[in-house]
Amino acid sequence: MAKFLPSELSSDTAKTKRSSANMGLTLPFSTESYQTKPTLSWQPSSEANENIKPNSARIDNSPYNEWIESNLKIQSEEGQVIPLRFTSGQRKINAAWDKSKGENGYVRLLIGKCRRIRASTVTQARIFEKGLREGLVGQSLTLGDDENSTDVQYWMTRRFRDHLETQPRETYSRRGKEIIFDDPAAPGYPHPINFRFAFQIAHEYAGTAQTIHALHLTELAKWSDPTTTMGSLMPAARMADVIAESTGNGQAGKGQYFFDMCQRAMRNDNEWTFVFIPWMEHEEYFVSSDQPRFERLMDNPLNDEERALMDAYNLTDEQIAWRRSTILTDYSGDIDMFRQEFPSSHEEMFLRVEGRRVFDMEACRLSRIEAVKHEPEEVGTLRWTIPPIFDVERFCVNQDKIAVEFTPDPNGYLTVWEMPPEDDDAYTARRFMVAADVAQGVEGGDDSHATLLDRRTSRITAVWHGQIDPSLFGEEVAKMVVWTTRGNNETVACPEVNSMGDSTLTALHKIVGAIHVWRQTDHAPGAPYSERLGRRFGFHTGNDTTNSGSKERAVQCLVDKIREGLWFDPDQDFWSEALSVTRRPNGVAMLNGRDRTSARCILAFVDTYGQAAALDYRKAPVERPTDAFTRGRDKLRKQNKKKKNKLGLASRKGAIRGR
Repeated sequence: MAKFLPSELSSDTAKTKRSSANMGLTLPFSTESYQTKPTLSWQPSSEANENIKPNSARIDNSPYNEWIESNLKIQSEEGQVIPLRFTSGQRKINAAWDKSKGENGYVRLLIGKCRRIRASTVTQARIFEKGLREGLVGQSLTLGDDENSTDVQYWMTRRFRDHLETQPRETYSRRGKEIIFDDPAAPGYPHPINFRFAFQIAHEYAGTAQTIHALHLTELAKWSDPTTTMGSLMPAARMADVIAESTGNGQAGKGQYFFDMCQRAMRNDNEWTFVFIPWMEHEEYFVSSDQPRFERLMDNPLNDEERALMDAYNLTDEQIAWRRSTILTDYSGDIDMFRQEFPSSHEEMFLRVEGRRVFDMEACRLSRIEAVKHEPEEVGTLRWTIPPIFDVERFCVNQDKIAVEFTPDPNGYLTVWEMPPEDDDAYTARRFMVAADVAQGVEGGDDSHATLLDRRTSRITAVWHGQIDPSLFGEEVAKMVVWTTRGNNETVACPEVNSMGDSTLTALHKIVGAIHVWRQTDHAPGAPYSERLGRRFGFHTGNDTTNSGSKERAVQCLVDKIREGLWFDPDQDFWSEALSVTRRPNGVAMLNGRDRTSARCILAFVDTYGQAAALDYRKAPVERPTDAFTRGRDKLRKQNKKKKNKLGLASRKGAIRGR
């Protein structure tokens, strides 16, 4: 399950509107939590202050905010030198920076962003302030993807130094893009200053034979070889503050490294803190209603996507006007390019996809925006209140008595949008179904995923997502079955059966029994059900696209439901994943690593053809999932016997029969 920053760092938790005095712009975020305190821990000036004491904690906003905004200058888009004033997006980065510092003792920060929100500016300002404040004998390193990006960072930092009221003594550098402070006295500062700022293009030997105290990685998603470069850098920056900021560059190729880092950070699988700054959180992205072009831009009525964005993010007409203007002027009407450079969510930031998409793009985009409005009701885990009791063959002997309860846990793997109803009368026959995509459960690998569908409302109500052993995952799926089996409902679970799925299927069957495990059909869905009832449990992927159990048929079921508007899913991560699914040249959908989408495809297939609704498991001939091993063993023995016959090692009777 994806883990995000706490609510105090989220732009959606508090929605306040700016007054008409502030140009009539409505902002879907709050700046109240970022107000600075009136006290200043240190303040360089033209006169030394002997009473100044350094603040080493640096967790609250006040010291660095006030000093940076009082002393550092930047260049505006009009070319003027102006004081640096933090925007709300930059304050959000500062809060995430301090959060990471407080948790680790050093910073590990990933910044996903839209263009021109000045994430690199706040990063360089914080690093510059760190070098002057802490009095270290140290160095920072800023790496970009090309010469231009490093030039921008160098001249920005040079401007910081040149416009200080009290400038530390600088030492000449023969290496080009470096700024070296060497000032033992440093009047007005709490320490002597001995700090080196270096700027380089990212390469495989970066950071070699160095000790780095601050590391700024700009536009990481565009580096040519991020894996090799980061492997060289990070040993030299083991205790350094490391900040990586970038726009998105897809999920493959150059952009895959940054994408994978962000995904792991959101799952809390590494020590990095992820923060995303969408375009609507930048105060400058609007067209004032006083401008003549505003009326022209807003002549046409809102389309479906614009209405969804306004509803989900509390946008104003002024912001929509800016969006329309940017799409038409900067990107010649190419809305996909705009979404790439100015994403509205961290999911959209990575949606650059090469190839033919499987699912309807517009339907997925609108559904993802709609999902923003549906926050999970609970996050937690299911725990046994009456645990299963097993016999010597590990079959549950108290299936009629086992029970579970939901326990809230912010670190749990079960996300719930709608809790199962408490009234037993609400549980109609076969109301709930569960589909599961099984992974190996190894660190750094794919996640296992289970999706719960309320067939009465056609809504996804809960998902389980995480890395777990396949057998233990079977127990978690069994808990979801027990959790929703009440009254007249007997929830049916359908895991995908592959090399790992056998273990999940076996564990599921032994706990809840065959009545709660879906069985695959053998014939076309149009035949009478009695003629097409199969003997195999779970979803077995076939290579033949005419097979009723093939993955391609399952994919098509989900394609149809999404296109027809029959799939209601509040999981934003699923919609982002669905948008990235493409087809190979032979037309087969590429679902590797897309566990959420795989589980939905299985669920859509089972729900479409109604096997779960029509089958009475207690009357049908049943083959236990645990018999699969026996069948495989007997098949192997027959194959070995045939091989022996061909080698002339068969019995005399067999040899005569062959002759």
